[in-house]
Order: sequence, then structure tokens, then C-alpha cells
Amino acid sequence: MQFGKLEKINEQRIERIVVENISDRAQKYSFSLPKQQQDIRFQLPPQTFTLAPKAKKELEVKMTVRTSQLDQNIKQGYLYLNNIPLPYMFLTETAEIPEAMGLEFTLSPIDSAYQYQLYLVENAKKLTIDLYDATTFAFVTNVLELKEPSTGVIEGSVELNEQKGEYIANIKIEKESDETYDYQVPIWLE
Repeated sequence: MQFGKLEKINEQRIERIVVENISDRAQKYSFSLPKQQQDIRFQLPPQTFTLAPKAKKELEVKMTVRTSQLDQNIKQGYLYLNNIPLPYMFLTETAEIPEAMGLEFTLSPIDSAYQYQLYLVENAKKLTIDLYDATTFAFVTNVLELKEPSTGVIEGSVELNEQKGEYIANIKIEKESDETYDYQVPIWLE
């Protein structure tokens, strides 16, 4: 759950999640109430609920934060639904963070394409991901070029059949203010 950037001293955010029963039997669901703290409190759906096979239900998760009492400017953790971890994250106005985080590549066993994802912290004018050879630094290929991407998880797939080995992914973010932000991540493609 992405609660975003908090800018007020006391702020409440609501995130909606969809729970889907993908099994062929009815399933019971319930949240484990996290330890309540002075700086952050969650209000979760209190009752246990049952979903019929293939049914979905939208739920509301409320979070109240007192940013003045936080000991960290970036806070992340997990809420648990039937012991399944649901990650959450938010940051405060004072947090010094990169424009994007967590570029990952994984090979899909179904279609031999690489699945990628990264987290974009703020809206941008343009997002580009290029691959360079880790030894020679020569340009290999463009993985992604998005105009006006929104914040949150950016994901997709790309065919990289001939590019096995070690690479450097260069992530370039162009902001509305014409500032650019570049960072590099080592990538190993199998």
C-alpha cells in the first residue's frame, strides 16, 4: 500500500485494497491488528469475512500519522491478512529520498521475457531505463521510455533474449522543473 508523502503534522490517509478468493472453495479472511504506536495507527476492517470462490471484496485501510512523533522520515512495514504480508510505505516532507527506488528484473518462466519493476516516488515528465555493458560501459538497449509516468510501481516486461550477463541499468528521471536525476543499478540477466 502506497500512502505517499505526508506533509501535515497530523494526517489521515485511506488506501483501498481488493481481496480476491482465487480458490474453488469459500475462504475466511481477517486482518491481524498491528501493534498500536503513538506515531502511527491503523484502522482495519474489524470483522472476519468470507468470500465465495472467485469472489472479490474491496476493503478500506485507514492510517493516521503524527509526523512530529516519527523517529524516521521513511516508514515501511507490513499489515497481515490471514498471515499474508501486505507491505505499506510512506514518507514525510522532510525525508531525503531518491526519485525512484528498487529496480528489479526477473525472468518469466512462461514466455522468457524479463519482468521489471521500480517504484517512482514523485510524478515526472519522463522516465527512461537503458542498459549498458558492465565491463565496457557501451550502450546495449533501451528497456523503457515513459512520458508523464505517475507515482507508484512501474512494471512491465521486455524481451532481452540475446542480452545474457552483467549490465548496468541507468534510470533517468526528468522532472517538470527540467531537473534530471540519474542513478545506476547493477543487473544480472540469466
